[in-house]
Amino acid sequence: ARGSLECLSITVADIDEQQLPVAIPVLLPELVRIISSPQVYPGNMINHALRVLHDSLSTIVEIAGKAISKQTIALITPHMPQVLQAICNLLAAPLNFAQL
Repeated sequence: ARGSLECLSITVADIDEQQLPVAIPVLLPELVRIISSPQVYPGNMINHALRVLHDSLSTIVEIAGKAISKQTIALITPHMPQVLQAICNLLAAPLNFAQL
């Protein structure tokens, strides 16, 4: 799975506006799945998934420019409740330094 995250990281860095509508609906749920599963994935993989998530959202904003379009909002809005819930769960969990 670590290699998969590395591939996603590279892919996100090269994504363009034509690929965005296809990639994001597949990518975001998978990243949320990893982030939401600390009992399955070690801390370093969750950290890597968070970096890929950050890069993905940054890429969306960068491609959209300063004026975020309705299309961009429609692309990310369905996934944001799960993304935010996963992040809130991580922040609420006790910190395990052995996993970092």
